[in-house]
Amino acid sequence: MSLRAGKPAPPFSANVIKTLIPHRSPMLMLSRVLSLGEQSIVTEHDITAEMPVLAGHFPDMPLMPGVLLAETAAQSAAVLMDLTYDIEAGIEFLALTGIDAAKFRKAVKPGDTVRVELRIAKARRPLFKFESDLFVGETRVAQVAFTANLMKFD
Repeated sequence: MSLRAGKPAPPFSANVIKTLIPHRSPMLMLSRVLSLGEQSIVTEHDITAEMPVLAGHFPDMPLMPGVLLAETAAQSAAVLMDLTYDIEAGIEFLALTGIDAAKFRKAVKPGDTVRVELRIAKARRPLFKFESDLFVGETRVAQVAFTANLMKFD
């Protein structure tokens, strides 16, 4: 796969990401796209103390929930698909349909920047399998393998 005609080339910020996927605050989990490979993408998400979920998870020791780290990987996949696959804008979207494996190795806290290194493991349209490694600095904090399906908006 290569960058589709008319699509922005990385690096770019959340303002451009919002033109590619439908997610918005507080559920937009990507701050920037760093690079794009043949079947891979590298993204980042800045974890801030102002994130609403951190007020309750946990009040005295805020930690990014693992399920939202998985969502960060899934959004990275959605951006990858929009940039490289022939997806009908406004008609199709990539939906997370299953988490095949997940390991959360280290706590992610406010002030951290999570880097997602994601690759397509298997592609048979409309079904796709992805594998991702999530890092803070050089430390792997999570691994998520998941399945997603191209679906149509109603």
